[in-house]
Amino acid sequence: TRQAADELLYTRRDRLAVARGELERGVEMEVVDLAEVVRGVAAETPFVQVEAAPGQEVLGSPERLRQAVRNLLRNALAAGGEPSQVRAEVRSDGDVVEVAVLDRGPGLPPGEEETVFERHRSRRAGGTGLGLSVARAIAEAHEGSLTAHPRDGGGACFVVRLPTLASHFDDETEAAGA
Repeated sequence: TRQAADELLYTRRDRLAVARGELERGVEMEVVDLAEVVRGVAAETPFVQVEAAPGQEVLGSPERLRQAVRNLLRNALAAGGEPSQVRAEVRSDGDVVEVAVLDRGPGLPPGEEETVFERHRSRRAGGTGLGLSVARAIAEAHEGSLTAHPRDGGGACFVVRLPTLASHFDDETEAAGA
């Protein structure tokens, strides 16, 4: 089926990124509207809910950011089952743009908020254990972070935090004034 073929393609891309050492190299940065990235990836999976105001700009690689968001949504869909139970939210928080991917799956056992990002660690039969580690490496390559949290009432929430485009200009202005 088309979905199985896409799954193989994305898994292959993650494996190649790891094998080639691409996650350890710098990324070519350009202005990216993170809301557009999330909407585009979510459109590949009908029924995934997206809440995102336009204009959530960051400096980054559109291809790598799509890969990270896709991995988070694939993980949420695998854990949460129904696409209607998966939601992505994009919002600004000061000098940071956050992408939160929420599901209603089994959630995270206490103490696994960090181990879930370990390479080759998967709680899902047939899982490669690469998706979340690749997503975290991409976030960190963009001067950001990726964290995991259990949700009240069941499920998990994965949050990518990236510096806003404006914060990069603020940093340059401060450096020039020093």
